[in-house]
Amino acid sequence: MPSARQRTYQTGVSYVRPRAADVRRALSFFSRRSEVQRAREERRELRDAATAYAFAERHVPGGCHQLPAEIVPFLERVRGLHPHRICEIGCANGATTLALSHSAPTVELVIGIDLFVKNRAILRALGRPQQRMAFVDGPSLSPQALTRVRQNLGGAKFDVLLIDGDHSFDGALGDFLAYRDMVRDGGLIAFHDIVPDAYPQEGGAADAPRLTMPPCPGVPWAGDVPRVWDTLSPFFEHETYIADRGQQGFGIGVLEYRRDRVDHVLRDALAVARP
Repeated sequence: MPSARQRTYQTGVSYVRPRAADVRRALSFFSRRSEVQRAREERRELRDAATAYAFAERHVPGGCHQLPAEIVPFLERVRGLHPHRICEIGCANGATTLALSHSAPTVELVIGIDLFVKNRAILRALGRPQQRMAFVDGPSLSPQALTRVRQNLGGAKFDVLLIDGDHSFDGALGDFLAYRDMVRDGGLIAFHDIVPDAYPQEGGAADAPRLTMPPCPGVPWAGDVPRVWDTLSPFFEHETYIADRGQQGFGIGVLEYRRDRVDHVLRDALAVARP
């Protein structure tokens, strides 16, 4: 077992390495001044969901971890809501966060949450002028993260919440239960990766536990998000954006959140569904 000093060192390294990589990406981006200027001019011409997605995909290192046939209609739905406040749990490279920030001219606040939010300087540089972006590092269910999100909201409510973080059953469901009260009545709560993947059980055994991490980088992985979606969606008006019904992973499911639906019936269903 590592000593306290070793654990402290390892924790520091796990934070310093991604932060150093983030600084390198930012320096590389801002060193290309003409490209940065063109990108800032380009953002003035963003008029719809398709151009918002293309803009984010083109300018954020790593791009969106999304299928265009799913994310564009979702952004169109978001735009139709005329949102003011948006939150994404699980930002990855931040490209979807940027696309959401440009989804509608009414967006005033965007909050991104991840273990370490990447490309934040680039996101702020390419966001809408006068729009506020706040980034929260750490587990989304930690008391510190929840407190910081509430502080940034300042008593207001989100219009849109996109959950794309921990893909375990307890993780994805926990994000819904912890953040739902921060979403206004009639707002949208969306889940990414509602389509089952090719890895239903670890090792293929019928009684094997679910994978709690992707099997390898770049492999479409939904984890237990499809089961969370199947548990919640019957209780709300909802719609799905799925490029191909035969695909592995991906897919966006959108709930129209109503507080009166979160009653004893829903709680009973969650108790039954919980592994």
